[in-house]
Amino acid sequence: MAGQVRLAVVVVSLGLLSCGDAGGGDHPLVEQRDSAGTLIVEALRPVWGDADPARWTIDPDPAVDLTVSGTGSDHEFYRVRGMALLSDGSVAVADGGSNEVRLYSDDGGFRGSAGGEGEGPGEFDMIRGLQRGRGDTLLALDRSDRVAAFAPDLTFVASSRLAPFSEAIYDLDDGTMVVETETMSLEIYEGGGLVRRPRVLWHFDPGDERIDSIGETAGTEEHVVVSGERQGQTGTLFGKSAQIATHGGKIYHGRANAMEVEERTAAGDLVRILRIRDFPLLLTAEQISAERTAMLGEESVSWWRDVVAQVPAPSTRPAYDDIISDPTGALWLRPFRGRSELEGPETWHVITTDGMWLGGVEIPENFRVMDIGMDAVLGVRRDELDVEHPQVLRLRRE
Repeated sequence: MAGQVRLAVVVVSLGLLSCGDAGGGDHPLVEQRDSAGTLIVEALRPVWGDADPARWTIDPDPAVDLTVSGTGSDHEFYRVRGMALLSDGSVAVADGGSNEVRLYSDDGGFRGSAGGEGEGPGEFDMIRGLQRGRGDTLLALDRSDRVAAFAPDLTFVASSRLAPFSEAIYDLDDGTMVVETETMSLEIYEGGGLVRRPRVLWHFDPGDERIDSIGETAGTEEHVVVSGERQGQTGTLFGKSAQIATHGGKIYHGRANAMEVEERTAAGDLVRILRIRDFPLLLTAEQISAERTAMLGEESVSWWRDVVAQVPAPSTRPAYDDIISDPTGALWLRPFRGRSELEGPETWHVITTDGMWLGGVEIPENFRVMDIGMDAVLGVRRDELDVEHPQVLRLRRE
């Protein structure tokens, strides 16, 4: 609680700087303007300097490693589909290999599991994702378009049927959720090329199983090759993909065309656009060439070389490929990295609820972030034997 109070004071103080810097200079941190009834908040520069002692940091050594905090099958993981940090510090993990939701104490001790493979209540055909809902309820998505709700102690609560082709769920903090579904199309794209097929967003209330369409996402870019009445997909170079996050009943939709995020209501109405102005996204010829080589891989057959050579080269990279909201409502954006750029640590950028761009937080190399708390970051690291290690890293908000 003390950490939350300190952070609230920081955010309020930053709001006072929106028209000038800390020294009262003429360089504002953000600018706001109205565009056709939509508020646009543009961050002009980061709050943190390069050597700012207030910059948030993440300890690279794990505070908890669930693979080594115990023994036996309960500490063996395969295809982790999601992690969630509960209010008492315990950690929930959705394990794809066992189709289980597992619960661990704050020091990594195994507390129990739920689910398992099957078609019965609380069982999974293939678990696809995990979300923490209101009151630490755990929501697990199944491949069969069902969502199962579990109490914080993993007692099964209820199962609900979702719209067909459900890809992801996002909690809205009020017992309802946003469901993202794939759109199925038999349309033939004449001539082929880059195609961005949107996904549909639904507002779903498990209580009365009411579901309402609330719009679409920008979707994911695909490179379509057409031959007569047949068409196929070949992958893209620096392909853009829409991202979704939720917090406090709001939906954050990112198109990834620029370093900006749309804030929408639970009904899908656009309220604000949070943007980092002039974030560099231009691609060089060298970067395109390296990405094409990485896409080609070790495959040397002529037909694949021809396909890769025909994939269009974009002029800009996607701005990001993930959005996560933390308990304060701040948005963490992971800048996109192509196939040829995967080495080294990542630097996620943080935007506060009032549109301030705090700056970048470095994520250790080979760590896939799945949840962010007040003082912890949850994710999975793979070792040299490709063994998955669900870990808790310490987040220091100075």
